[in-house]
Amino acid sequence: MVHTTRRLMAPGLIAWLLVAPALVAAPQDDPEDLLDDFVHYALTANVELAEANILALLRSGQTPEELAVLVDEGRVTPQRFDRAIVWAQYVEALEPPVTELGKRIELGRHELARNQARIDGAIDMLGGTRREQLIAGQRLLASGEYAVPALLRVLTGAGDDTMRWATIEMLRSIGRESVAPLTVALPHLSPVPQRIVADLLGDIGYPHAAPMLRAMAQDETAPGAVRDAAVRSFTLVKGHDLDLADLHALLGHQYFAGAEHLLTTSQRPTNNLWSWHPLDGLTWQEVPTGIFGDLMAMRMATVALEHEPGHRGALALFVAANLHRENSMPGGHGDDSYSPSFFATVFGSQTCLDVLTLALDRGDTPLVRDA
Repeated sequence: MVHTTRRLMAPGLIAWLLVAPALVAAPQDDPEDLLDDFVHYALTANVELAEANILALLRSGQTPEELAVLVDEGRVTPQRFDRAIVWAQYVEALEPPVTELGKRIELGRHELARNQARIDGAIDMLGGTRREQLIAGQRLLASGEYAVPALLRVLTGAGDDTMRWATIEMLRSIGRESVAPLTVALPHLSPVPQRIVADLLGDIGYPHAAPMLRAMAQDETAPGAVRDAAVRSFTLVKGHDLDLADLHALLGHQYFAGAEHLLTTSQRPTNNLWSWHPLDGLTWQEVPTGIFGDLMAMRMATVALEHEPGHRGALALFVAANLHRENSMPGGHGDDSYSPSFFATVFGSQTCLDVLTLALDRGDTPLVRDA
């Protein structure tokens, strides 16, 4: 715990926490009481007691995960906590510890979101009492896309209809974050779950589902009910009337441009690349947020080229995204077999001219020089 805490804190804040005086009387030792008292004294503008309680909370030995649970599931309501934090950020004495508390809570939330045992436990609670269902919904919403593989296993398994309906509603509630993993899973599911997931993507309504929905709608090996659901949902997500190569290239350009709705969050240091494994089903790989758009643009360009070899826009996109990835993070998450310059060379001068046009449109000087 000591090492985790020190890694999160700036050296100056470590020293400040160690030497800060114990103000007034020592607060209660129970972390929930400390949080409750901090919020109370912050909302009543009692700086000294608010400071004493938040310092005691930071020194209490709570892990980031425990702090996140305390804030998100404790007796202090999110509204009161947020109001207290907003006020404290403008108080000179409280701003450093409040910032530190916020960092630990966000780290804890991210760790809890990825905790598969916690996700599985929450899914089990979906079939429990009303209170258990509320807690389960709160935890699964907080997990977002990380909960999708487990929910999908219930949806495609042999469980009862009540649990299956609960997982469908949960996926619908997770919304935008479920789109990327669901589109990756869609072609690998059996017909009934395929139809359900196709309809879900239409209900959620985000346009980055459009290429996969059109692919399903045009798949002559798919059952008619699945194809009909894909057609309906393609209309609901307002997909462009383009062929599959152009749809994937268009989505790739949106990733390359950093469209906000395609990120789980721009504030997190990583975002997830989703894949389907024959044995494990949905799997993810965390990649740095700074190159996530480049990697997804390359993936979409590759699919576009599978549908239409020689697609000019896809070729330029692949080369540009690959060069930009290398500029942003040299040697990170690329193809070890070939350098980005190799691809730029092998695709020829016309592709490099197209890359130059993309680079100029973006105002990307390093990419202009590369082209």
